[in-house]
Amino acid sequence: MKLKLCPFCGNEAELKYTITVYFANYWVECFRCSISTRRVPSEDNAIEDWNKRSTNPIVELLDELIETSEYWSEYDVPLGLHDRIKQARKLLD
Repeated sequence: MKLKLCPFCGNEAELKYTITVYFANYWVECFRCSISTRRVPSEDNAIEDWNKRSTNPIVELLDELIETSEYWSEYDVPLGLHDRIKQARKLLD
């Protein structure tokens, strides 16, 4: 199962684990902001917990604007708006 991007900063996350003689703990943690899921006994549960979390609506909006603005003509939007949207998105990375 593939991990979604971090819902807070939009960066990639990693499945982590600790295994002892008696038990195993799995969780998913963001590379950048270190937000993580709770510790659970299986990889699938950790990934499911991570993926079901809501995403940052600002990141979603900026990504949608970037995609859409590539098709705007120069007469439809103020000069430089596309570049400013991309700059705002990079600030969240």
